[in-house]
Amino acid sequence: TTIRGYQMINIKDVGYFEYNPIKRLWNIALKGKLVNIKRGITSNDILQLSNNFVQVNQHQIINAEYLDTIEGKKCLLSAPFENKPFVISRKYQENVEYHFFMI
Repeated sequence: TTIRGYQMINIKDVGYFEYNPIKRLWNIALKGKLVNIKRGITSNDILQLSNNFVQVNQHQIINAEYLDTIEGKKCLLSAPFENKPFVISRKYQENVEYHFFMI
């Protein structure tokens, strides 16, 4: 559910989710655009949508299908989401690595 209504989204089109603490809502990065999700959606709600969604830190959830590289505490996604590095927090490091090796 978006702020302005409903939009069907294919999970394969989702690169990552990012929490905006100023607006207090999650954004979805799709191929070519950023979409706001309605308020009240939690990270747990997002993680339950697909087993491919993996939390990397308190404010970011990635689609593991696009997970390309893990370099220390950073991970990179493949195209078209390759321009944004994600910092992996210690709390989520093991889970991110697990999903990386399962792909």
